[in-house]
Amino acid sequence: MNPRPASPAKRGTRAKPKEVVKPWIKIVLEEKRARGLTNQDLQEAFDVSTSGAVSHYLTERRQVTIEQLLNIAEILEIDPIVLLGDKGLELHKKFRKENA
Repeated sequence: MNPRPASPAKRGTRAKPKEVVKPWIKIVLEEKRARGLTNQDLQEAFDVSTSGAVSHYLTERRQVTIEQLLNIAEILEIDPIVLLGDKGLELHKKFRKENA
């Protein structure tokens, strides 16, 4: 007996790209690259035990908490207010430009 084909919902486990990525995610990804960090380096900030779980937050499969954002800001050594809203992205760009 042949197994049933996977349902459309189960095909392809990769997250679909979002048209709009939340500003805090852009900042975290940029800072990760700039500092040579991996998802494993952020596990403690998210209070998770695997780098895959960190990826779930960075692809919006899980919702981040304020406490986690504060932890991330501490690890990345950036002002937490930068991660808390749309204005934060503008502040971050200005900060990076001034400190380049």
